Amino acid sequence: MDEREAWERERRLWLEGAGLYQQLLDSECLMAFAPVGILAGVEIIRALDGMPRWLDVEMTEQRSARPNDSVLVLAYRADARRDPDVSYAAYCTSTYARTGEDWRLLQHQQTPIGHSAPPSQQMGTMDEIFRGFFARYEEMANRVLASDMDVAETTFAFASDFIAASPAGVMTGKNDESLKTSMEKGYARYRAIGTRELKIRDLKITPIDALHFLVRVDWRSVYVVDERPDIVIDFEVHYLVQLHNGEPRIFGWVSGDEEAVLREHGIG
Repeated sequence: MDEREAWERERRLWLEGAGLYQQLLDSECLMAFAPVGILAGVEIIRALDGMPRWLDVEMTEQRSARPNDSVLVLAYRADARRDPDVSYAAYCTSTYARTGEDWRLLQHQQTPIGHSAPPSQQMGTMDEIFRGFFARYEEMANRVLASDMDVAETTFAFASDFIAASPAGVMTGKNDESLKTSMEKGYARYRAIGTRELKIRDLKITPIDALHFLVRVDWRSVYVVDERPDIVIDFEVHYLVQLHNGEPRIFGWVSGDEEAVLREHGIG
């Protein structure tokens, strides 16, 4: 791969989505971002899935090094723009390695200009990460509800241990077979009472520290019961979320009295 092609790949990685990353990333690729942290392999694809990409990027101060015929290193300054109000500047490096006939991205890192991004920009990044995470969870929940996906595939969203609180009490649990069994029973219950769809209306992110966040998710559930018009119920759940290796993980949640609300609407 010559340098012209390498720089073109680098530009496309800023502007295009997760599909391109799946084509160009090495399975052992490592990336480091502030304030997200270090991502590896499939974590990179998951973090990018559903996120908006940059509309334009200018790469200046370009330098390259080729330690041998199988390695190419790029270094540059990136000035990226998502819209007139969202811009970002960083010094970056990327390392490409040849595997057989193909060149793959092996490493990428970004250092925001001034060593740290402004707080408003960091929250913009966090907003994208969490909206992408919960949008993915919403999609998968509806697929499980429609019996189009095994519930085990959704357990990625939870930490190894968690706590849950509601008017019924407080419980703790582990992300193991017991969680899968509990979730299977929960979805079976939802199907039995006519739940057709679960939809996120909005979410609000409140930082606790650099790695922990309180995320209020406003949900809407739609039910089909007998011959009645669709029943719509709005509710909210407060989630405790930790960034682990740059990937959100739910380690707790607080919810209301779901059964009481269902009874009020004549469901169940």
